[in-house]
Amino acid sequence: MFSLPPILKPLLRKKLTVALLGLQIALITMLISNLAHILNELDNYYKSPTGIDDKHLICFTLRNPSGAKGIELADGLRDLEKIKAIPGVIDVASIDATPLDHEYNLKTGGFNTTLEQNNERIAFVRSNVSPNALDTLGLRLLAGRQFENRDMTFTYKSHPQVTIITQALARALFGENNNAIGKVVYEKDKQYEIIGVVSDWMGFSPQIYRSESTAFFPEYNETNNEFRYLIRTHSPEIRTAVIQAVEQYLMQQYPQGLIFYADKLDTIVSKYMNRGTMALVGLITLVLALASIVAIAGQAYFSVHQRRKQLGVLRALGATRAKLVAQILLENAAIVSIGLIFGTALALLLSYFFYTTTEIVALSPWFLLGTVSGIFAVCLLSAAIPALQAGKISPSLATRTL
Repeated sequence: MFSLPPILKPLLRKKLTVALLGLQIALITMLISNLAHILNELDNYYKSPTGIDDKHLICFTLRNPSGAKGIELADGLRDLEKIKAIPGVIDVASIDATPLDHEYNLKTGGFNTTLEQNNERIAFVRSNVSPNALDTLGLRLLAGRQFENRDMTFTYKSHPQVTIITQALARALFGENNNAIGKVVYEKDKQYEIIGVVSDWMGFSPQIYRSESTAFFPEYNETNNEFRYLIRTHSPEIRTAVIQAVEQYLMQQYPQGLIFYADKLDTIVSKYMNRGTMALVGLITLVLALASIVAIAGQAYFSVHQRRKQLGVLRALGATRAKLVAQILLENAAIVSIGLIFGTALALLLSYFFYTTTEIVALSPWFLLGTVSGIFAVCLLSAAIPALQAGKISPSLATRTL
């Protein structure tokens, strides 16, 4: 049996080496466990549904060249009817922004639930839409009704009297079990009646762990530099043909040279859900893991090499190879254990920092346990090779220069 003092005694003579190696292990434990956890959360986020029917949607943006006359509302509404008649199109609507597009310049606001403006305003992202836009998007109506033609207003002439909000915004305003339908909310000097609540979605500018609080308003802009068409098709496969048909119609309708852009919405989503970030975090995690393995293995080898004479003397005094190997591995295990204890504490502190500042969920115990087990195994394996080499040192060779 091995007693603790003989194992700790050599370590106490190399305080700086032990401290540096333990610190390295602690930092590696902290970083790798949290990076692996973040990688898993990103992967789950990228696989989660958007909340809308993005696989059947196309978004067209019609834009005037700089300085040109804006697009008249009458022309835009005519285009909606013409596009809806194209084979393969289920519905088409106008919307003032491309969903799930990180380049979208957010239009935000804040609702109060009372006329007094002193209480906390609940922030939301705003979007002006045509009556059928929410059906076209694929958002489910959970309560109330959809917009109707009689609800529509015109920018600069009047403001909408009603709004439809997402379930996330309804919860933020009135609590989990409080019905929002028919209630009035206030934005500065304007008031709106909530006539509908729709299902949650990622929103115009998605954020991890958060369904966007969106308020939709039934409003047309009479003259706009841009006009956006949201098209829903019968199947994902038919969208390419629909895009070609819409492009042909727009070129005939606007020979003066308007600029238009078209894209499938799931393509826009894939651009937003750029896995380059995930690949970068994965690469950093891999490099850190490899660097730690190399450093620990090098430190173990150097430590054993420096003690060749000492180990040879122990062999000459009767120590067996098995005892020498076990002694080195136990010393290494003691250093690693100290580093892992501090590393676990640092990992939990870093996870708490992420949770309070970025809303990333707390570090899973399984990731922490996996990281600790992996580092412990790697450290022992890194020490095993020089330990086995040390066990083969002959007393005569090790003590030749004594």
